Amino acid sequence: MTQNRSSKDKIQLSVIVLFYHGDRWIQECIQSLQKQSLPRSRYEILLVDNGGSTPSVTNFQGEPYTKVLHFNKNYGFAAGNNKALAHAEGEFILLMNQDVVVHFNCLEELMAAAAHNPQAGVISANMLMISSSTEINRRASPDKTVGLYKLTQFG
Repeated sequence: MTQNRSSKDKIQLSVIVLFYHGDRWIQECIQSLQKQSLPRSRYEILLVDNGGSTPSVTNFQGEPYTKVLHFNKNYGFAAGNNKALAHAEGEFILLMNQDVVVHFNCLEELMAAAAHNPQAGVISANMLMISSSTEINRRASPDKTVGLYKLTQFG
């Protein structure tokens, strides 16, 4: 998939979604990732079945710019993501939980924030809480999908 790509079409962002007993969320999560304003050739989606608990990831095998990984045991969130990183092509990495549905502009805004803030080590998306689609975590304005946060010694 990486052969004969122009620099314009180079994978810039790898989105890793680790699934553990995630069949009930997979369809909505992946559809939101596939329908982004960021051109599809600029990002890849890595769907990770962490321990054989989400067999429906196989349904997305062969989709453009999509990799499906199956781990034979549950590595947990941190180790599972670290293991998936070995398969990522992007310069930037987005780690997502399985129950996330991303806004249409989310990936494009994350990439724009990275371009405008090259000194940033971490850029995070703001979250609408599922219990209230109008309540945003981190006290950001509803029209913003990306926020910049300073990491402290506590995270």
